[in-house]
Amino acid sequence: MEVEVLAPAQWQPLLVRETGVDSSALANLLAAVHRRHAGLSVQAAASWLRGGSGSLRAAILKRLSDALFRLPRDTPHAIKPSLDGRFLDLLPPSQLVVQVLGPLALRTCRQMSRTILFGQSDVTGPSSAAARYAEYEMAFGREIDAIVMAEPAKAERFFWDKLALQVWIGAHAAAEQLTPLESGAAAPEDDHVPANIDGGVLHFLKVLEPRFPRRTHSSLTRVRQQQDNIRPSPLKQAGVRGIRVSRALADVQDRLFSEFTHPRIIQLDRLINSGFLVRLRPPPLGERRRLLLVGLASEASTASGHAFAKATWLDAAERLAALLVQAGVRMTDLVHITRMDEDMATRVAVSLDTPSPYRSEVDALSFGAHERLAMLRAHGWLPGFLDTNPKILPTPNREGIANHRQGLAGHLERTTLAAFHHFPPSIEAVASDRTRAFEQYGRIHAQVFLPMADMPTAENRTAWMDELARAIGLNVGKNANITVVGVPRRADEAFHVLQARRAPTVIEGVVKERGRALNAVATDLSGALLHGALETLHG
Repeated sequence: MEVEVLAPAQWQPLLVRETGVDSSALANLLAAVHRRHAGLSVQAAASWLRGGSGSLRAAILKRLSDALFRLPRDTPHAIKPSLDGRFLDLLPPSQLVVQVLGPLALRTCRQMSRTILFGQSDVTGPSSAAARYAEYEMAFGREIDAIVMAEPAKAERFFWDKLALQVWIGAHAAAEQLTPLESGAAAPEDDHVPANIDGGVLHFLKVLEPRFPRRTHSSLTRVRQQQDNIRPSPLKQAGVRGIRVSRALADVQDRLFSEFTHPRIIQLDRLINSGFLVRLRPPPLGERRRLLLVGLASEASTASGHAFAKATWLDAAERLAALLVQAGVRMTDLVHITRMDEDMATRVAVSLDTPSPYRSEVDALSFGAHERLAMLRAHGWLPGFLDTNPKILPTPNREGIANHRQGLAGHLERTTLAAFHHFPPSIEAVASDRTRAFEQYGRIHAQVFLPMADMPTAENRTAWMDELARAIGLNVGKNANITVVGVPRRADEAFHVLQARRAPTVIEGVVKERGRALNAVATDLSGALLHGALETLHG
């Protein structure tokens, strides 16, 4: 790329030509973008600051809105939700430069194979560059218009998809920080690093359309048929502290013996109208949460196979969430952890305690990418699930229990200990570490995604899976189970699914000569993960 640098004495007069914008704001914007070696033109920067219809800001906002709400298969004229015009104003100025104008200006300059930067040194740049700036500005305008306004090709769509979600996350984070603090409340911890979206996972979330066959529908109706079993009545402690009057159906079994001495018509009247005498018991025991589903990826999704597996896990988790919410089972937590390095991981926890319109209304077995992406945005998965910027997790007791296991089991042990030690508020209220967290649940199901190179031979499989489960903190049995998915490097190869209490299955990848479609593989893998979680739930 041809790079030329102008001195302030050469580029500052160019700013005077632009009217309707504040000159200092224009100079600050250009300086911020040019410090990132992106040659944003004066005309484009002024168009951004002016706003209004036909401006660069309006065009970028439309493209971001399309990328956020439109799928690749949708027609360009399909009516979709649109972002509010003030959406971009929520971004902090630094993030606006880093995540929007900087990448767009860099992409434009690469397309042109040249850039003219505004330097801060008094060393005068080439006079020819200053003389040709008007021509450069026109070429820059044509190129950025083509990038922003034209219907994007496949490569450009990938760029806009990632950019749109990063901007959406940044704007929402900024809006939350603007909320006034209550009197005496502590200031929020300044730990916000702009999200770096995992474009590979986002791509699969947009294109996958699993289609479950009719037999799957019939087999999964079990969760609806067993609503009475999986929604137990509150427990009561033993002992009696006195007598009280009640009309609650749950207290009928605690009626005093004297209640049965009345004539039947009076018994009926007391049951329906006046109330009946019951034993006064202590408050109900603290009810255990129903299910903890843990997805644990041993490495980041840098290859298509791992990105495919992570997207499929979210698909299965959201289908499970919809089934449980519709069955009235809300004391459930969904957790995903990705280990980046020995002391770093990304993590996210989502609770089903609060009902939501998407999970309450969608058909859990037939929703598509639109609904999955809507749930991704609405249900607390962002930015953690797609963020590739890891958090440093201090592993407790590093010199003690965390060091007695070696190899893969040791890595999983240290990762889960660290991830659950300081977990997000979803489950922090009931647990401050992994052991206490697991004790709060009646059922625990772990789904571990490992590279195929880490998978054992068939004869060593049972002992190996038991060791992995113990490293995570589980005792495989009626109340806990583990699924291990062998992930190929490429999505067009076979995935191996092993469950501790079920025969292993091999799910073929997208092998063209065998006619396997991408959605068929996603259906099989998502279905296997969903069935495994439901089997653990039912014991």
